[in-house]
Amino acid sequence: MTRSTTTIEVVGDGTATGAADASPGLPRPHGITRARQDQVYYVTGLASSALYEADHLVKNIQDAACAYKATRDDSTPAGPLDMTHVLAVIGEALDCIDLASEHLSALSTDIRLRQGDDGP
Repeated sequence: MTRSTTTIEVVGDGTATGAADASPGLPRPHGITRARQDQVYYVTGLASSALYEADHLVKNIQDAACAYKATRDDSTPAGPLDMTHVLAVIGEALDCIDLASEHLSALSTDIRLRQGDDGP
């Protein structure tokens, strides 16, 4: 395979400030290496999404509790928080956290077990 390089001069105020190599970088890996890199990408994306959803659920409950506290402090009668709903939402948030934790833990274990392998 032939590799060619092109030099690009960087120009700011009319004077050349340096040169950059415009040749393509290393070729993207294929096979198991690429599959493992994709695995990290997708598992961390899933974990991030699950943790975002847990955060969103908890903030909604916190907002409801904050609104209740504000009305209580202002001596305006307000109904109590629906603890059945609070419990259900907390359970769902914990399920999201568990999903993230389980997948990240499995990925971590997989990576640690493969550290001694010859492959990446």
